Amino acid sequence: MRLLYTDTFNFRQFFDERLPPYAILSHTWGDEEATFQELQEDATTALLKSTKNRWANEDAGHHDRTVKEGYLKIIGCALQAEKDGFEYIWCDTCCIDKTNSAELSEAINSMYSWYKDRLCYAYLADVITADHLTSCRWFTRGWTLQELIAPSSVVFYTRYWKVIGTRSNFKDIIAERTGIDKEVLDGEDPLLSSVAKRMSWASQRKTTRVEDIAYCLMGLFGVNMPLIYGEKHKAFLRLQTEIMKDSEDHSLFAWKTPSTLSEAKYCGLLARSPASFAGSRNISPLFSPATLEPPYSITSRGVSISLTLSIVYDLSQRYINVFFASLSCHDMTDARGPLGIFLVCTSENCYRRCYPDKVVPGAVLRGRTGHRELRHIYVTQAEAMPKTKAIPARQFYVDELPKELTQYGFTLHVVPNTPIATWDHEKRLIFSFGGLAASIYVGRIDGEGKVLHVGVDKKLCMQCVFDDASDTIVKSLNNLPSQRLDKGTQLAQTLLAYRSTGSRIPNSLLFRDKRQQWDEWVDHSSGNITACIRFNDKTNIERTDPKFYQKKTKEVWKKSEIKVYRFIEERTIEGRRVFVIRFSNQYAGSINYIKVTST
Repeated sequence: MRLLYTDTFNFRQFFDERLPPYAILSHTWGDEEATFQELQEDATTALLKSTKNRWANEDAGHHDRTVKEGYLKIIGCALQAEKDGFEYIWCDTCCIDKTNSAELSEAINSMYSWYKDRLCYAYLADVITADHLTSCRWFTRGWTLQELIAPSSVVFYTRYWKVIGTRSNFKDIIAERTGIDKEVLDGEDPLLSSVAKRMSWASQRKTTRVEDIAYCLMGLFGVNMPLIYGEKHKAFLRLQTEIMKDSEDHSLFAWKTPSTLSEAKYCGLLARSPASFAGSRNISPLFSPATLEPPYSITSRGVSISLTLSIVYDLSQRYINVFFASLSCHDMTDARGPLGIFLVCTSENCYRRCYPDKVVPGAVLRGRTGHRELRHIYVTQAEAMPKTKAIPARQFYVDELPKELTQYGFTLHVVPNTPIATWDHEKRLIFSFGGLAASIYVGRIDGEGKVLHVGVDKKLCMQCVFDDASDTIVKSLNNLPSQRLDKGTQLAQTLLAYRSTGSRIPNSLLFRDKRQQWDEWVDHSSGNITACIRFNDKTNIERTDPKFYQKKTKEVWKKSEIKVYRFIEERTIEGRRVFVIRFSNQYAGSINYIKVTST
């Protein structure tokens, strides 16, 4: 550490084990700051000494416009230090050789410890009287935060080095202005405060260089890291990574962006800047056997962490596969329990944060989420957010019905779950973005048939189920207002809306089923995602006479002998998982299948 003599303005190098008493100058940088190289020159030290002597003799040296502003603040600091009995002072402008990158890095990493338990003179260049204390620029800069907290005592001075008062004198208004607890201003170790609270202290502060908003906080969190100017916002991400190595405080993740910035590129588990913690002052960690989660770490896939997840049903469809992740922290002013954030599943065990403008207690989602499950996941720090109009992640091929079925009046209707899925009739492809993809009706146009739901469950496994509600609802389809569609399509649309969004079925249908939502309904199995749906028929009827089939069709409808079995048989064929849905046409003596296979 390099200190400056108060009488000669010469430097002396010290090592930590034998540091003498010294005072610190805290200030905001201007355009005329003194440098280490300038104070190496004899002419500069001579100017400083002569100006100091005139100032000491009440010759108003601090009004001398022929002396650089940066020199005047050093002279004022030296004079005050001498009065207080100090032989040395330290100032960041001239006591660090900033042309030496190694020295600069060491100094910034050591700065908090250099300030700790020392006397600090806070020189407020834009303050004339105490009335403007907390409105001055000093309270808006990043580097002055540690200079406010770390010293044992802070004394504020006006532009003309007139004393205003101490940190203790003004702790009430300083606490209100900065959000820093009074106990911390009285000397309590800031490491006892939550990560989110300490971040909130810096949320309104700025630095000239983007990277410095991270570097100026290293001491406040007790971490060290190399300086890499040019990395921009990555510096703050590195700071959070270093914090994670020594802390299991989930409040690090309890940040949010303003709603106007909710489309920000950085939507991982880590914030882009301290500004995201502006509303996190009252967030505190929950450390107890019931809430403490396993440790987390940074990997090439993102943050590796175990969180309690529950799927969310009724948010807007801006994102698909949204989960509520409970954090082991809470808002001390809110009695509704632990807080949580929203994550969107992008692939197996991989997530990104969505709705970054929301940090809410889990209680507000009661009744709108699925069962809670502790999962080990990876949360990527990616710039791009998945949206409903992104490239489809799943495709279902739906083959046409063979003539052996259509000749008896069978019809097929695919109803996609828009906007998260689309149906290309020409290519016979359902493009899905997750969840319930589509409802497929197979049966007669008057509604005597079945609805088959296909989609992906919350574990990203392909699923295929028949809806048993068909039998009840079809009896009331005539009461539906729209008659433009055939009853089979209306049936599929009704059940699709009911299963995907929980929309109410018309009262006339008198249908009561507690399994209202797709993700509650299908929560089992494992396998791949892309599926192929084929309709095959083994029939002994070979005649092609249209009149023959027309006659047989009428007889079949009359006897109501075309049925769809309610069970789905699972098989493994050539290493693929196959769902086989059996159709029975007793009159024609044939067995028909729908095959849904994973590829």
